[in-house]
Formats: sequence, structure tokens, C-alpha cells
Amino acid sequence: MRIWRRGLAGILGGALFSAACAQWTVSGSNIFYNNGNVGIGTSSPTHRLSVVSASSAIAIFGNHTATSGTVYGIWGQIASTAGAGVYGYAAATAGSTYGVWGRADSPAGVGVYGFATATSGTTYGVWGRNASTAGAGVYGLAAATTGSVRGVYGVSASSSGVGVLGQATATTGSTFGVQGLSASTAGVGVYGFATATSGTTYGVWGRADSPAGVGVYGFATATSGTTYGVWGRNASTAGAGVYGLAAATTGSVRGVYGVSASSSGVGVLGQATATTGSTFGVQGLSASAAGVGVYGFATATSGTTYGVWGRNASTAGAGVYGLAAATSGANYGVYGASNSPEGFGVYAQGDIGASGLKAFRIDHPLRPETHYLYHFCTEAPEPLNAYSGVVTLDARGEAWVQLPDYFEAINRDPRYTLTPIGAPMPNLHVAAEIQGNRFKIAGGAPNQKVSWRVEAVRNDPYVQQRGFQTEREKPQSERGKYQHPELYGQPAERALRPAAPEPVNRPEL
Repeated sequence: MRIWRRGLAGILGGALFSAACAQWTVSGSNIFYNNGNVGIGTSSPTHRLSVVSASSAIAIFGNHTATSGTVYGIWGQIASTAGAGVYGYAAATAGSTYGVWGRADSPAGVGVYGFATATSGTTYGVWGRNASTAGAGVYGLAAATTGSVRGVYGVSASSSGVGVLGQATATTGSTFGVQGLSASTAGVGVYGFATATSGTTYGVWGRADSPAGVGVYGFATATSGTTYGVWGRNASTAGAGVYGLAAATTGSVRGVYGVSASSSGVGVLGQATATTGSTFGVQGLSASAAGVGVYGFATATSGTTYGVWGRNASTAGAGVYGLAAATSGANYGVYGASNSPEGFGVYAQGDIGASGLKAFRIDHPLRPETHYLYHFCTEAPEPLNAYSGVVTLDARGEAWVQLPDYFEAINRDPRYTLTPIGAPMPNLHVAAEIQGNRFKIAGGAPNQKVSWRVEAVRNDPYVQQRGFQTEREKPQSERGKYQHPELYGQPAERALRPAAPEPVNRPEL
């Protein structure tokens, strides 16, 4: 100890060395100081260790040279239940600044790894905050082009914790709570994994308070390959893979906004892999009186595109299920519209069924501003096609009625109805049944009109192959259930398709 002090004192000068060294204590190979603050680059340190640099260099640089093993360039640890292991604050109000910049060149490295070990309290694996209108709260770059690398990887073991929380506090501008970019053809822009098997957990939670902000924005820039702008995964029975909340009550805000530039990509893909239970691939909720639960917009002006595509592999599932839960008002479970004269508002490739009335509704021609006019479909225990018209009899009281040239190709078992117009015709009858797509009327008054109607059983190839059955037994899975249980004095839980469970809203953070 004396030799070390004498040697260094000769270099620094005895008085200077004595004043500086008096504050430090040596213990074996360690040297420590427990009182006051230490400054590097500043004569007025405000923290236990204050490092100040006015140049373009790095104020603090942690470099661990080991090429393998679980190593850390900088490790931040805190025992407080409301603290932060690492807190990065970029105070500049302009420029491309970063609260925390993490980079890993190893094929299995981690750009930024935040671990909040407390099992309770409002904890954060990584908390990034930035006041710049063009800055980033947290920016993670995994530069390796192969391997399982993560730009940002957040883990929270708390039952109410957050793996990664991104908060863009600016109230204007194109800000992002969390932005994930992946250039790999098999990469993931943002990957959120909530491993808790119970509780209301979220793989990714995104919130934007700006009227033009985005709760979660994921951008996979690769133009090919299986890429994801945002990938959310959750193992909890009551959790959410991705939950986005745009809290602004006005403006064009998006809880979750997904964009894919690939010709075979998907803007937002929701997949519920559970084989049982009331699961939803995608569920959309809107609290606005003029809002939309799920809005799908296919902007391509050509090609076979779909605004919303619903697909279900279950033998008792629904490709698309629309429920208007309000018990009053003019609401719609599913509303489809088409502006094309050759389009369909709603088109079903296959059979259509309804447990209620089927009707068309138009503005009432006599009171269009205040009333609707309804006309209802005619029901029958067999699929019928109907044809009708008026024909004028010749001088012998006869006439041939010409039917469409496809009549016999799609119909069988015709039924006839004849109604005389202008005079009684007691002998009016069908003289020759349909053959060659026409039939003959006879026994009428000369030169008088006859109203005719033909109904026939549909018999095109679709019906020939599938047939029809008027009375059917309910499948085993639907026995004891009702389409409208209240009409039979049964409780609501015996409905064939009960009302969908409402997700539990996450409390304010």
C-alpha cells in the first residue's frame, strides 16, 4: 500500500494525491467510496456516478469481449417494486435520438434484455422514454442476418407486469409507442410472448393518445418470405396475443394497424389455435356510436380480393360470425354492401339459412323520408321456382305459353294455376303440359286474357347432387339447444350460439 501510494504520489504530486485518495478505501483487490458523488467530465456530479461528454464519443461504454456464454455489456439491476433496471432518457427535443440503443452482433445475442424480477407491483422489463418528435423510446437492432436474434426482447414475471412498454408522449406528429422492423425473410417485426397460463395478460399492449398516433405499428420490410409486421403470442386462457388501444376519442386512430406490401401477404393475421372453447381468430370492438368492430379494406382495384376473409375448420364453427348485441334499434349482425351493378352485398356459395323472416326492405315509395316498405319471402317445404305472366287467347280460346329455354333443365314436377281475366271461363284448362319449354291453354273465351303461374321443384345439378330434406334431426352436438330458447321458455345458456363473451378491458396504466 505504501509503495503504491509513494509511486503514484511521485507522478501526481503529494498534495494532489493525498486529497484525492483520502476519500477511497482499499480492500484486497477492490477500491471503494461510500460517501458523496463521483464525477467524470464534470466538477459538479449530481448522481453517485456522473459521466459527462460534450463530444460525439460515447459517455459510457460497456464492452464484454467474450464471444460465447451469457454475458452482458451493461447490466442494470434494481430491487424496488416500482423502479427500473435500466432507464434511458434522450432529452433532446429534435433529431434521431434514442433513450436506449441496443445492438447484438452475435447470431444468438440480444440487443436489449430487460428482466424485472419482482413478482408483484408495476414493474417494467425495459422502460424507454423519448421527448423528441422523431426519436425512439426504445430502439433495438439485432444486426446478425441469421440466427434467433431479437431487436428488443422483454420478459416480465409479474402477474401485472409488462414485458415491453413503449409510450410515445408527444400529442402530435407521427409517433409510435413501439415500432418493430425486420429485414429478414423469416423475421418478426415485433414478437410478444406472455407465458403466464392464467390471468388477463397481453403479448403486446399498444396505446396511442395522439389523434393521429398508432398503438402498435409493425413493419416487415422484406418483400417475400413468411414475415410478420407484428406477431403476438399468449399462452393464457384469458389473455390476448396482441391488444391495441387507441384512447383518443376523435381522429383517425387505430388500436392495431397492420400493413403488408407482399403480393401474398397479410396485413393482420389472427389465429386462435385452441381446438375447443369460444375462441376468436380476430375480434374487433368499437365503443363509438358510429364505429366499426372490424373494418377490412382491400384497396386493390382488380383481382380476387377480400375486405374480410373468415375461415373456420370446425364442423360446428362459423367462418364469419356477426352479433348485434343491442336489444333494440336498427342494428345488423352482418351488413354487406356492393356499389357494383354486377356485385352482391352478401353472397353465399352454398346453402343459406335463417331462423327468422327473410325480407327485402326499401324506402317506402309513398313515404320515403319516414317509412320503410317490407316484402317477405314465400316459404315452402321444398325448393320451388315460380314463373308467371299474362297471355291473350286466340279466336278459338287457346294459347301457347312460352317458358324460358332453361326451364326443363332446372325444374321438375310443374304445378299450374290459371286465372281468367275479363270474363268467366268455366272450361279453362291446361290442354298440353310442358314439353319443349312451353305448355298450351285451352277452353277459354276468345280473345280474352288469362293470368298464369307455374311452380316447379328446383332440379339443377346442385340439387340433384345434394338433394334436400324438409325435416332433419339435430346433430348430437346441438341436441337440447335452441335457436331461440326464450320462445320455448328455456334459459339463454341453451341457445345454439350463445352471445360471444366480452373481453375484459385492461385497466389504465
